[in-house]
Amino acid sequence: MKVRRLEGLVCRWQPEGLQVGLADRHHWVRVPPALFGLLDRAGEWTDLDALTDGLGPDTAAQAGAALRKMVDLGILVTEETETPALWRYWGAVAHRFHTDARDANYLVDSPERDAEASAIAADGAPPPVFKDYPGARVVMLPRAPLPLRMPVETVFTSRRTHRRFSAEPVSLDQLGTLLFYAFGPQRFLDGGVFGPQQARVSASAGGRHEVEAYLAVY
Repeated sequence: MKVRRLEGLVCRWQPEGLQVGLADRHHWVRVPPALFGLLDRAGEWTDLDALTDGLGPDTAAQAGAALRKMVDLGILVTEETETPALWRYWGAVAHRFHTDARDANYLVDSPERDAEASAIAADGAPPPVFKDYPGARVVMLPRAPLPLRMPVETVFTSRRTHRRFSAEPVSLDQLGTLLFYAFGPQRFLDGGVFGPQQARVSASAGGRHEVEAYLAVY
């Protein structure tokens, strides 16, 4: 079996030693110094057994087992390994950032993952979605937002970044429409053991998290 080191392998130094990020997983594993040289040899397609040439019988057996484990973890890849279409045009750092930015291993289905999710869910109920501020002034917002009729291509091409704002007041209807589309949940998703989760229009994973909007009025 021919193997080589995963292209764009992302590593980091921690107090415990050198760690390697596992592809598609929010997980890092420590690589002992004894394996550094073997990984260095695996920059090109090489027979797995050839990587341990020159080592004593006992050391070669241990190194071979470690190399096979690295194949299982995706640190070493085989000629049959295919890069998922999702990641073909992503750089290694962007791929790692995306994976580490997730709060769960959505692409990994395992008993360990289920146990972790159950433990998080059993830790206690989340804080209330809506808070109550007794005695605070309440401004009732219109229930129906204003219609948005402008074509999306016009919105994209007319957007500008500037620091010169209009002095015209914002109507309550306009404010309600802005808050509705910027912060209001548009639908709810089945989060399994995590319970129902809202989905907002934000073009990011953060669009499914509850948020509190604090307005500064001038």
